[in-house]
Amino acid sequence: MVQNLSKNESFNTVTLDVRELEPCEPMVRILEAAEQLGDNDRILALHRKEPFPLFSILKERGYNFSTDKKSEDLFEILIWRTS
Repeated sequence: MVQNLSKNESFNTVTLDVRELEPCEPMVRILEAAEQLGDNDRILALHRKEPFPLFSILKERGYNFSTDKKSEDLFEILIWRTS
């Protein structure tokens, strides 16, 4: 699910670079960070691939996300709490 974020709203965005971590650790780190999100917080995760298993877990736990492929080995994943 992709939500348009209003330009009038102010968000705190934390960047989490998980590109160099071994498998499973990126998912663990991202989910741990997501648990700490407040209503005006966002995570910008930098990942080396598109983590499809993570997406279903985020949906189940009530988070929204959008993905932007920057290159073959860089995906930006913006994660926020569902209102």
